Amino acid sequence: MTFRNKLRTASRRASGRLTAGPERRLDHHDVALRDITAALQELQAWVPPDIRERIDQHHRVVQEVEDVMPQLLNTISSAHGQQRAAARQIADLQASRSDHRAEIDDLKRQTAELWDRLDKTRAELLFELRYQAGQNSSGAETSPTAGAETQLDPVIVDPARVEAGKANGELRLNLGCGHQPLDGYINVDMRALPGVDVVATVDRLPFEPNDLDEVFSAHVVEHFPQEQVTRVLLPYWFGLLRPGGEFRAVVPDAGAMLAGYAAGTIDYETLREITFGGQEYEGDFHFNSYTTDSLGALLVAAGFESVEVEAEGRPNGKCLEFQIVARKPA
Repeated sequence: MTFRNKLRTASRRASGRLTAGPERRLDHHDVALRDITAALQELQAWVPPDIRERIDQHHRVVQEVEDVMPQLLNTISSAHGQQRAAARQIADLQASRSDHRAEIDDLKRQTAELWDRLDKTRAELLFELRYQAGQNSSGAETSPTAGAETQLDPVIVDPARVEAGKANGELRLNLGCGHQPLDGYINVDMRALPGVDVVATVDRLPFEPNDLDEVFSAHVVEHFPQEQVTRVLLPYWFGLLRPGGEFRAVVPDAGAMLAGYAAGTIDYETLREITFGGQEYEGDFHFNSYTTDSLGALLVAAGFESVEVEAEGRPNGKCLEFQIVARKPA
């Protein structure tokens, strides 16, 4: 019997015994566990040594994280509580000691700076725990999509079109084009759909720094957690653009959607779907939402300048969207 069949048989036995009545479950659960253990031991013996070592290393890292996580979360929670208490005390001082307003304002500023540092450290640590585990053996980042990690070697489907864009000085990418490729752009998608010129993930493109004249994306950035956008994607795209090159994005307009919901012109189900995605397939999940101000601030923080909102509250089916452009300094 093959290993797969043995494991399937052991799992069936375990399922039958563990879902039976209480007496039978207590009598036989140890037998079911032994069956599964034997099958897993056979799998371990079958796995090649290099893969087994990588699995063991991963297990060690996970165990180390699990060991420190309770202490880490307790520390963060305690610090958060202490910060709230300090804020209340400062507010009380402001109300009762107007003669020391300058000193109190300085204390308030210092407290806010310390909390900001702690919060940034927390975000960076959790980013490392979540995403560095998704690196491949060469250290390249993988792309999160609805909790799954996707690694794809980039393939240029139409080399002639890419070379023509380079020669004309008009190498413009349309990231995540899906079924809507655009004329005048090199259309990029993870899937080899009709009209796609490059099959690749948005964080692993077959281009060099300063190659691109424009990076355009429509309804892409909301599919990534904000830490991934700020720490990986925006710096990566910024580096690929030539000096003076443009980054242009279309995203759901959270401000307009919320205003519409508050005014009664957008129902809750529409707001929920646009905010969190349709969730019907891998990649159909939204990790974040943006206003014109929030995305503009992220672009400035990434090094872009001349941020301009080209459209906002623009209807696109059930979605209200905005379009924003920013330039890499010349």
